[in-house]
Amino acid sequence: MSSSSVVSRTSRITGTRLSVGHAEDLGLDPDDGLEWVTLCDAHDTLVYSENKTQALRVNGPDFCDDCRTSARRRKATIISRTSKETGLPVTVASVASLGVEPTGGKRWLVSCDEHDTYAYTRTKQRALTTSTVEFCQQCRDLASQSPQ
Repeated sequence: MSSSSVVSRTSRITGTRLSVGHAEDLGLDPDDGLEWVTLCDAHDTLVYSENKTQALRVNGPDFCDDCRTSARRRKATIISRTSKETGLPVTVASVASLGVEPTGGKRWLVSCDEHDTYAYTRTKQRALTTSTVEFCQQCRDLASQSPQ
């Protein structure tokens, strides 16, 4: 493995940076055959996964106590769910909770966490019911390949 397996992303749930990569590329030993790691950079905690896809889907509150505490404080304005069409993680958040100024009356954000794409909506209800296939090309492609 080369160090190119390591990617860094921001958790939309907590705003913390997560590093995801092969254990060896992160300077760690595999744990009971689990070779992929998600690392919370802010709190130096980690969790092992079976494969890269699983490691990329893990969010800080799934394994980091400090992130879990932070997520509880923000829970009223940040919601995690799974897309019915693709099975991928989706985050719904008020833009104010993310420290972003609302524009054009759009006060809510819905994001496809897997592909780092997002859309703004005017209401929480609309954000909760928006499908990722409405704004994420990769999700559209994935949904069109799935058997109906």
